[in-house]
Amino acid sequence: MLERKKATKATKPAPAKATLKGSKTSPSAPKTFPVTPVAISLEERAYYLWQKEGRPENKSFDIWLRAEKEFLSQQ
Repeated sequence: MLERKKATKATKPAPAKATLKGSKTSPSAPKTFPVTPVAISLEERAYYLWQKEGRPENKSFDIWLRAEKEFLSQQ
């Protein structure tokens, strides 16, 4: 006759610690790096604003002027 193997008891993995002592993030959290502002051109800013406002046909000049004002204030 064939012998039955004894069923082994499944063990649960130990719960991970939520945070390290003195740390504000969990050990498994991805490390983030400081974000540096990316310089975009005037054309890109104007295009972004135009798209954000729903691509209006009759306000392209006003949007361009606003983008130009924002662009010049950053420099």
